Amino acid sequence: MRQEIQDFKDLVKTSISDKTLPGSILKSDVAGRFNGLADLLDWFLDSIGPVKILFQADGSYVPQTGKVIEFITILPTSDITLQIGLEPGGDEIQPAEKLESGKLAFATVYTNATIYFTGITSDTTIKFYTR
Repeated sequence: MRQEIQDFKDLVKTSISDKTLPGSILKSDVAGRFNGLADLLDWFLDSIGPVKILFQADGSYVPQTGKVIEFITILPTSDITLQIGLEPGGDEIQPAEKLESGKLAFATVYTNATIYFTGITSDTTIKFYTR
């Protein structure tokens, strides 16, 4: 669950506790409705946001059926030389390119096929933006 959503739930709980009697039916009903709304909001934000994966070695990503990967962001924790292809070891999407530690990189992908990453040697966060 996103921290902002959990903070919201905690704030609602505190706010309701300040304004109702202990054990009040109103207190549990209102808190339950706000918690349900917060859970729904968290699910909705997950469904429209990018997919975020932490890779620790070479790997691949399969987009959801009916989705197209438009672009990705890459954030390595140490310098890596990354190539991206449509098969293991391939470089059809991006030939080998040096990426610096802690510097965000972007790649335009536009495919509905599985994509493969070669050259990941340390924690690297990749976000997949699909449509």
